[in-house]
Amino acid sequence: MAEYLDKRTLGWAGHIARMPDNRWPRKLLSSYVPLPRPTGAPPKTYGKYVQEAAARMGCTDWLSEAKNRGKWRITINRKHLHARHPQDQPNKTAWAAAAVRSPSTLIGLRVQKIFHGVLYRGYIYDADVDANNNDVLWGVHYNDGDRADYNLHQLLDLLLPSAQ
Repeated sequence: MAEYLDKRTLGWAGHIARMPDNRWPRKLLSSYVPLPRPTGAPPKTYGKYVQEAAARMGCTDWLSEAKNRGKWRITINRKHLHARHPQDQPNKTAWAAAAVRSPSTLIGLRVQKIFHGVLYRGYIYDADVDANNNDVLWGVHYNDGDRADYNLHQLLDLLLPSAQ
């Protein structure tokens, strides 16, 4: 959940970072008030929270990185994808055992992959036996309309944590 909030925060902060310096949201993000925080105010400013979220994602100079929208989207998606905690990873051993017993158990699960710096999401829609070597291949349909077949080893690397 924290990674999701960081990703959304950094996405919005990137939008603000690309605004001209004379826009109010941009001024407020980069402003500093040299007074103590008033009673009842949040302990951190939004700018401080953005800096901490960027640091958790591994961005050292987020303000300059965010100027290029395309690169920024790739950066926060890639860093978000790899910033998962081990407990958020799907239980690959359990899914592998279930798939060996009954290949159709994986149908409907969601997957994602990064290809040429772009994040693609999809779902498993089919399980079929490869006529050449009798291995089971699972068909994946991606959100861009592309389809691909994967063996069990390849597929387990694409499963999303929600597949648990």
